[in-house]
Amino acid sequence: MPGLGKTTLAGKIFRDHAIRHAFPICIWIYISQEFRKKDVFLSILQEFTKIDENMYRKSDQELAKLIAAHIERKKYLIIMDDIWIVEDWNKLQIAFPDSNKDGKVLITSRHLEVAQFANRHRPPHHMHLLTQDESWMLLQYEVFGELACPPELEDLGKLIAKHCCGLPLAIVVIGAVLTIKFKTLDTTATQGSWAKVSQSISTYLNEDRERRMETMIGLSYEKIALLLERLRSLLSNVP
Repeated sequence: MPGLGKTTLAGKIFRDHAIRHAFPICIWIYISQEFRKKDVFLSILQEFTKIDENMYRKSDQELAKLIAAHIERKKYLIIMDDIWIVEDWNKLQIAFPDSNKDGKVLITSRHLEVAQFANRHRPPHHMHLLTQDESWMLLQYEVFGELACPPELEDLGKLIAKHCCGLPLAIVVIGAVLTIKFKTLDTTATQGSWAKVSQSISTYLNEDRERRMETMIGLSYEKIALLLERLRSLLSNVP
């Protein structure tokens, strides 16, 4: 499921000082639905060696062997973000030797079967939808930097958080819109703009709760960006 915060959590792990100390080699690779195996392998290899024309001429199997040789006896953490299908992981795992127990590969995927296939000995970590209370807390942190919503905005804020259906990504995107108007408008104008945001989200995602959830989950990052622009345009008319 997109928008739950998988990449955000993986990013926190990747940047953690204790993790960096434990794993001298830390590499982040974004996979996505469309990728070329050679590009992924070259992105990993550039952490160890210069990528020249000779390297580009090598086959995928040769590149995989080079990666394996570089990491065979080293402690490493390689994060592969957004692997879509089992076959994609099958194509990539040939570069990571099973003999090195000190090396770790962390993958994120919106599909449970990918995570289950990648490690049959350990259950995947599941990300869950936020509760209404958690959604409201996150929205406050995004807009105000702390749990300090003015009383006159609290009811509207909770309603907006509810419309986001527990998806952290949606809350962060909408929070960015609310922040702009909170910092630039007086109280009355802010209330009016927040009410328009609430109404616009509800209209955009349908009135039916189940369909609203389905639509929100189905939004790609591009569509969420379009929603953001729509809301900004709508709010620009508020004095």
